[in-house]
Amino acid sequence: MKNVRIKICGRQFLNGESDENIVEAIGVWKKKEGASKLIYDEWPEENGETVHSTITFSDRGVKIEKRGGLVSDLFFVANKERNITY
Repeated sequence: MKNVRIKICGRQFLNGESDENIVEAIGVWKKKEGASKLIYDEWPEENGETVHSTITFSDRGVKIEKRGGLVSDLFFVANKERNITY
């Protein structure tokens, strides 16, 4: 386990327009049995409720889980495209 500083830039595209969201946080990096997890909290400006986030990296893909003021599960696999509504 290791304390880390995180900066994530997310870009969303819809109908030819894009939006960018940047998250900066302090978190924890854990490595266990073929997977690595990045765990951190974010405080979105929209509703002010804490969002507990976990990003898991493994051979299967990347999974992003959010719980709290926002609930979301996203799973990304190399060479696969998906449209996600949230």
